[in-house]
Amino acid sequence: MALPIPLLVLVAMPIARSISFRAALRGNVKVLSRRDVQEARRLFFSGQPHARRLLGSWPPPGTRDDLKRELVVALAAGDERAGDINRRLVEPPRCEERKHTFDGEPEPREDSFYWLRDDDRKDEDVLEYLRQENEYTKVMMADTEVLQDVLFKGGC
Repeated sequence: MALPIPLLVLVAMPIARSISFRAALRGNVKVLSRRDVQEARRLFFSGQPHARRLLGSWPPPGTRDDLKRELVVALAAGDERAGDINRRLVEPPRCEERKHTFDGEPEPREDSFYWLRDDDRKDEDVLEYLRQENEYTKVMMADTEVLQDVLFKGGC
């Protein structure tokens, strides 16, 4: 007998939520205690976008695991240090250096980042690097989202 659609949805939703939580933490669930996992899950699904963004920006397991645990505790306590902890935890994207020599200048010169110039906005390497930079900026600024909203909406 097939399950009625509403019942099927009720059964599938917790499974999908668990998968999205585990996927967002990128394998870092195993570095947290059971209590920290429960708290991280509560924060992740709390509707606070900055908490979700902070928890989903972690490097792979084995990298600064102590800071990950510290961040969960700070977020759960509403501690304002959470943003500072996250800044120490997340690494900025690294821009690859590709040598480019300008010969038509009065003196030849090299520019290792000339490859980032993409006048057509079609180079996939450049676009991917910019996506990484934008995501890093969102993560770094996540604890200021409320202030940004107030400033951009003219609330000050």
